Amino acid sequence: MVNERIVLERNPQYWDNDKTVINQVTYLPISSEVTDVNRYRSGEIDMTYNNMPIELFQKLKKEIPNEVRVDPYLCTYYYEINNQKAPFNDVRVRYRAETGVRSRHYC
Repeated sequence: MVNERIVLERNPQYWDNDKTVINQVTYLPISSEVTDVNRYRSGEIDMTYNNMPIELFQKLKKEIPNEVRVDPYLCTYYYEINNQKAPFNDVRVRYRAETGVRSRHYC
């Protein structure tokens, strides 16, 4: 069924498979904030990343304070560079750019 769910399964050929602990992830498209919260509270889903009305957020923060938190971003960024042209045709520049981006995100 279209828009019912997206199921991702663990890849046994993943290079670091021995350290992988998640076997499956299921994404459910939920368009209603109230439905989203109800499914979380019933245990049907493990997490949500939805924008919700501030009143609902404040209510949940009081009711389940250890479970409600705000993270600045839950996303992945991809940067495409042309390593055939300067300055990125120099491997040292690419390395410094990569380590600079990595250090900002993990600090």
